Amino acid sequence: MKRKILGALLGATLATLGGHLSPASAADQIVKNGTFSPPHVTDCSSCYEEEWTWSNPGIQDWRVIENNVDVYSVSLAHFHYQAVDLNGRSRSGIAQVISTTPGTTVRITWQNTRNTHDACKPVANQGYNVTVEGADVDQDFVVRGTAGTWTARSVSFKASKSHYQLVFSSNVEGACGALISDVDAEATAS
Repeated sequence: MKRKILGALLGATLATLGGHLSPASAADQIVKNGTFSPPHVTDCSSCYEEEWTWSNPGIQDWRVIENNVDVYSVSLAHFHYQAVDLNGRSRSGIAQVISTTPGTTVRITWQNTRNTHDACKPVANQGYNVTVEGADVDQDFVVRGTAGTWTARSVSFKASKSHYQLVFSSNVEGACGALISDVDAEATAS
């Protein structure tokens, strides 16, 4: 009988602790769908899907800010996740409203590379901008190196409110923009 009561108490305690841990896990997901799947793009070396400002459902949790972007398959991106080409047929970008806890320091991380599409490999200038509107983050990035060589990038800010808009936007004209993927964020107490 004592074992059943202790077992029940232990189970109830773990369930309660699990309930308290759950919101922290939810808070840890500041950026959603940072691997840009969905939409699922058939995995082949030339497969991509155009996503327009009016696409529905488009890139889940993201909004195309103007014109269109391309979502590259894992094989075309030369990465273990799908990627977004910030230039579809012309200059564009993506945005997402992120949730933060005021008083924390938020670090947003992602990977970038020069465009891996064969037509884009000779295009040297593939710069882009990252903005966190209302957080004093407005930074340009220049993508260097060989197409398909992914590089880690990041920006940080101290949150003073609960919502911000994260924007990745191309700085170049034409159909060949930088690729980004694996967008994530973490918050730490300040």
